[in-house]
Amino acid sequence: MKLPYSLLATRLFDTPLLAHPAKARQVAKVFTDRQRQRAGMFDDEGDLPASTGSGIYPVVEGAAIIPISGSLAHKTGNLQPYSGMTGYDGLAAKFRIARADPAVKGIWLEIDSYGGEVSGCFDLADEIRAESARNGGKPVWGTVNEAAYSAAYALASQCDVLIAPRTAGLGSIGVVMMHADYSEMLKEEGVKVTLIHAGEHKVDGNPYEALSDATYQDWLASCESVRNLFAETVAKGRGVSAESMLATEAACYDATKGKALGMIDSIASATAGFNAFVDHLNGR
Repeated sequence: MKLPYSLLATRLFDTPLLAHPAKARQVAKVFTDRQRQRAGMFDDEGDLPASTGSGIYPVVEGAAIIPISGSLAHKTGNLQPYSGMTGYDGLAAKFRIARADPAVKGIWLEIDSYGGEVSGCFDLADEIRAESARNGGKPVWGTVNEAAYSAAYALASQCDVLIAPRTAGLGSIGVVMMHADYSEMLKEEGVKVTLIHAGEHKVDGNPYEALSDATYQDWLASCESVRNLFAETVAKGRGVSAESMLATEAACYDATKGKALGMIDSIASATAGFNAFVDHLNGR
């Protein structure tokens, strides 16, 4: 039996996510409700259409403005955000183009995201840090306008300067993994699934039976490994200790608390921050 939206399910369930926990719960509920509605139907999931945007990024007084918004995904095949998602692939392409663009003196990140997928996140974070002003590249400044949680904060933390307004939210340096057990639903529908497999662990964590304790512990260890990588990445970007970021236990903070922990540099509106950035780029 093929459950509807099966391709999307592989990107939501049984894989570590760098997402705000409330957002993850909301997405899981909407997804499972929609899946139940379409049980027994097939869903073809093709590639996303190419971006129809007229420009790659706006440039104001030498500052290339790159938004990081919505749900963050490994690959969308688009330079611009699409259907509420921003792809790490598109962001990486924009960064590389901006760095080579003679009209661009620096890069301004406009961040408003509750996080997303692990895949691709840390590679992009490393690239932002490696090519920032502190390492001889063009200045990269950013604003939390007004959310930078989990994967979004992993990227934001790599800016040379990170600014947030008073009402911004940031943090959630942790990992969440969701598992959907459809066994009871299928039982109600009179469907019994038999898994025929070679290899003891081939069907670990399948959605047709309850999650075993052994698989749960394996996945928990995987989440903890990613959390450590997350903390280490933030530490490199912000100049804080990985231990202090682990000690947050994935809590979310406002701008005042975030600044006290070294997670941002200053508290200011996005407009004030951007004006300071263009002044910096132009020697004013």
